[in-house]
Amino acid sequence: MKKLNSNQIRKLWIDFFTEKNHLLIPSSSLIPKNDNSLLWINSGIATLKKYFSAEKKPPSKRLVNYQRSIRTGDIDKIGITARHQTFFEMLGNFSIGDYFKKEAIDYAYELLFSEKYFAFSKEKIYITVFEDDNEAYNFWIKKDIAKNHIFKMGRDTNFWDIGKGPCGPSTEIFYDRGINFDKRDAKTLIERDIENDRFIEIWNIVFSEFNNDGNNNYKELPQKNIDTGAGLERLAMIFQKTPTNFESDIFKPIIKELEKLSTYKYLWNYHPTKLLKENKKQWEINSEFKKIADFTRSITFMLADQANFSSTGRGYVIRRLLRESIIIAEQLEINYDFFTNVIPIICENEKEAYPHLLLNQEKILNLIFDEANKFNKTYTQALKILFEYKELNKLDTDHLFKLHETYGLPLNLSYLKKIAKKYQIEVDYKRLAYLNDQFKLKSKQNTNFTKGMEIQKKLFPNFKNTEFLGYKDYQKIIKAKVIAIKDNYLVCDKTIFYATSGGQESDLGTIDNINVLTVFKTENDLFVHLLEENPFKIGQEVSLKIDLDRREKLTKNHSATHLLFKALEITLNQTLKQEGSKVDSSYLRFDFAYSKNLLWEDLKKAEKIVNDWIRKGFKSEIKILKLEDALKLNPGYLETKNYKNFVRVVKLNEKTIDLCGGTHVDNIKIIEEIKIVKLEKKGSGVYRLIAISGKEEIKKYLISQNIELLNKKGNNLIKKIDQLIYENKKVISSEKLIDLNNIKQEILNLNLSDDNFKFKLNNIIIKSKDIFDFINNLKNEKLKSKLEKILEQNKNLIYYDLENFLQKDLIAISLQVIKNYQNKTLFLALFKDDKYTLFIILGKNNLFIKEIDHFIEILKKNGLQGGGKNQLYIFGGRIINLVKIKEIIKKFIEEKQNA
Repeated sequence: MKKLNSNQIRKLWIDFFTEKNHLLIPSSSLIPKNDNSLLWINSGIATLKKYFSAEKKPPSKRLVNYQRSIRTGDIDKIGITARHQTFFEMLGNFSIGDYFKKEAIDYAYELLFSEKYFAFSKEKIYITVFEDDNEAYNFWIKKDIAKNHIFKMGRDTNFWDIGKGPCGPSTEIFYDRGINFDKRDAKTLIERDIENDRFIEIWNIVFSEFNNDGNNNYKELPQKNIDTGAGLERLAMIFQKTPTNFESDIFKPIIKELEKLSTYKYLWNYHPTKLLKENKKQWEINSEFKKIADFTRSITFMLADQANFSSTGRGYVIRRLLRESIIIAEQLEINYDFFTNVIPIICENEKEAYPHLLLNQEKILNLIFDEANKFNKTYTQALKILFEYKELNKLDTDHLFKLHETYGLPLNLSYLKKIAKKYQIEVDYKRLAYLNDQFKLKSKQNTNFTKGMEIQKKLFPNFKNTEFLGYKDYQKIIKAKVIAIKDNYLVCDKTIFYATSGGQESDLGTIDNINVLTVFKTENDLFVHLLEENPFKIGQEVSLKIDLDRREKLTKNHSATHLLFKALEITLNQTLKQEGSKVDSSYLRFDFAYSKNLLWEDLKKAEKIVNDWIRKGFKSEIKILKLEDALKLNPGYLETKNYKNFVRVVKLNEKTIDLCGGTHVDNIKIIEEIKIVKLEKKGSGVYRLIAISGKEEIKKYLISQNIELLNKKGNNLIKKIDQLIYENKKVISSEKLIDLNNIKQEILNLNLSDDNFKFKLNNIIIKSKDIFDFINNLKNEKLKSKLEKILEQNKNLIYYDLENFLQKDLIAISLQVIKNYQNKTLFLALFKDDKYTLFIILGKNNLFIKEIDHFIEILKKNGLQGGGKNQLYIFGGRIINLVKIKEIIKKFIEEKQNA
């Protein structure tokens, strides 16, 4: 047997089957396209299902692929067994109505045993076949596989059947790693299907030859198929003769990097079962390294495929893996930011098959950094509360679960046992499981994404879809028949009311003059109208009328959403993934994933692109096409949405074409104009953009913004001018007084609907600042002159009251003046807004410095706090009796002056 690295194994597989006229299908994204049955791609065939079901014609009847896959069902086995991971790569070869059983076994035999390829020894290979599949058994016998190396097995292990649909027997191929891994033989371990680390299943070949009608009646398929899968990580373990997958070249660089960051070390090339018996502590350490390596590898691929952290669905899976990794890392004394070291190792190691990892490396790191920082804060808080509970003797199973519910404290068994030991808690694991089940049930009940489906099942279970006339006849008042009623819910045989879907809010209006509050659509396209009141009867004819002004605004905003999203992609030179949208009558909003910092300048560029398109105009084109034909046009669409066989294709201009069921303008000129009004960051690498459309709406928005600006800045400036005039009557010249009053008048004369309102107001503020600075400088010059006159007195300690000076100006001028009077001390008192501040400015040669500590004590006893050093001391506080504090200070000065 050769020693091959993972890239060489993959290449040999691909080379072998391409030589056998198989077309290479490179790995698809982990996120399924048009398949709501899967959260993640979980096998090699998952991306090829439509070829096997004949929904789509395959590019070739013979296919070979390597496919990145995720399975989190066995997450508790990670780091425990030799071969389980959450992320793995499947190698596969497939025949769709071409070759079948004999050729599939021929190919398997050649790849396994040929010196040109895997060059395995026959003694190391064991085979299983379905007990009734004598054909497959005989094919292996003819290949000179020893009878005691072939086992006939039952349906549980060797018949692939998932209910209704194609199914068939399978043959599995096992590699024997020897008695060092288990002394029991193949007859015991394989035939009895006992979990072990000696006989490793490396390849499964399914012969899809029957169709199950759903009632376990089986009919032979006219077109028979081959579906196979081989795990790359398992093959790497075998070719490199490592105890587990985690010592192979796929994981070793990751664990080596983690070792550098930890005070603990991984024990290499030691069989885990033996290690568990001999050194349980080290076995636990090895397991923790393995988990971090696997979880981090999974997270890297998930984020590279445009998934993101969230509290539901895929995002929750990534979040859980990240949190588990951080907590396990803590147990190995690895800091939570270890990802910055490990992610580049993974991206570099996998670059041959997955070059997109390196391209997305910066984005991945940014997303993880944000999420890890947030979790580290909540986790630290959870541990703090955990300690507080312990101190108060309140720590029990319910409190432990509360920390999971509120702060995300993990519930995995190994972690809980460590926490229980550390904090001496008796954990009731059955109670914990019950609480977790109740929490999940509550979470499920609180979600409203199934509202339409629940209404359909509970209230209107047997009705067909409503005829929707709202694309063309929405301006008419139409007659319809009531076909179903429940409480204030009403269904008609036809409607012009658009139902909330695709991010667009529903139409509003009336049914026989009774207000329609909202409209939603069930799974089978039943349009349910929620009414303010419901006096209607089944069979009654009613008149439906929508709010045309609202529809027009919704339509403009929906078309503007498409245009703006495309313009943003052009500006950022990147295909963006939409994370949700809302089209309301007053605004449009959409969230999108973008890993870099988004600049306002980028948004203005996108806005300009859209407005240029609108000015030029374009008559929209809307067609109903087969999904496969629509996808050939390369439209924008939601990968997570399950589209029907026929879809609505909306083309708004030469750049913008999307699959969409919403309402859209006939010509984009109708939109008139768009304006982006807000950008928010919603989380790790997700932005929310809000915009408005229509000249009248934009004008209203600008006026409201200008009113806010006027109240905030303009009126504030008027108050400052009035205050400046009042405080500086003696300083301000008549000329400057006129200037200040003119500025006030300019503010009052501003036009709120002026596009340049903000610019003009800012100019006024700048102009006023010049006058303010001039008056302030003049006032400061007078202060300087005044202080110099005071210091000319034949006294060493001088007290002086001031008002209407800025603290920074007062300090700067005082320190400047005292330079020429180094044997003197100034006591300057500033009283403003009930706050008294005393500044003590000391000349360098002043003897009062010896008395400063005593003086500070006097000030503190009378409600003043502060301090200082060198030449400046500052004290302040709210004074109840100003006269008294002044007398105390003046008395002290007189005593020292006369001493």
